[in-house]
Amino acid sequence: MRDIFSIHNNFIQWEVHRDYLRSAARYFPDNNSLYLEGEIHYKQHTHHLHDWVGHDVVEGVPAYQEYKEFRLRKQVAGLHLKVGRLIPVSKKIWLDMYAGIGYHLRKYIIVDHPDFVYSIPLEFNTITTGQKEHLLAIPMGCRIIYRLR
Repeated sequence: MRDIFSIHNNFIQWEVHRDYLRSAARYFPDNNSLYLEGEIHYKQHTHHLHDWVGHDVVEGVPAYQEYKEFRLRKQVAGLHLKVGRLIPVSKKIWLDMYAGIGYHLRKYIIVDHPDFVYSIPLEFNTITTGQKEHLLAIPMGCRIIYRLR
């Protein structure tokens, strides 16, 4: 098994959590501290809401609305391409700085009721359940890595 913090080996990382899945492949050209990374991810989160939902939708317009409790599920899938650098601070501590560009596909659904419709007010627009939203992402960050061995 490869040491995932070694700058001399390329590695693939899987991260699984209750609400998301993230996989990344990192490539170190010429065995230096600069790397290229491709990352795919999927995330879903369910919100329990009590609000107005539309029924019997015809051409995007509900025939009537009902005030009820429902579960709104947000699903996001995406791809990131990043360039980063591992900077050694000491023998066991590394600083990982990265930046890149990415694409996200976001969708909201009402759990167990695909015929219901709900409008979600966002920062700059309003999206309705069932619609897909295409977003540009700019991932960047800095991590501190502690090497156990």
